[in-house]
Amino acid sequence: MTDAHGQQSFSKRQFLTELGIVALVLVVLAGCLGGAAYYVLVVRAQIAPGDVIVVQVAGHPDLSGEARVGDDGLVRVRVIGMVPVSGLSVEAAGRLIADLLGGVTRTEMDVRVEKKKS
Repeated sequence: MTDAHGQQSFSKRQFLTELGIVALVLVVLAGCLGGAAYYVLVVRAQIAPGDVIVVQVAGHPDLSGEARVGDDGLVRVRVIGMVPVSGLSVEAAGRLIADLLGGVTRTEMDVRVEKKKS
């Protein structure tokens, strides 16, 4: 279906149908992959208050450390101070922290959630 400008548009029904197909594929993959699918979903999960994250910068133990995300969504990162990470994926938080550190590239740094808040 195209609109007045020749752009393809989707109806709400088409959108929900495609969303349902994507959800079904994810469910099937989760069943086939078992623990691997769970791992992928956890890695892509958003950081939340109470989570403990670990920042490791290769060759810079002074920049590395572990910290709990506060109720305000901020985490204290060595050298740069408080960083808003709540609601971000681990990858997005890593990019933000690397940018704030300046000369550190994302490939030189590992950010991970050590412990999710229960």
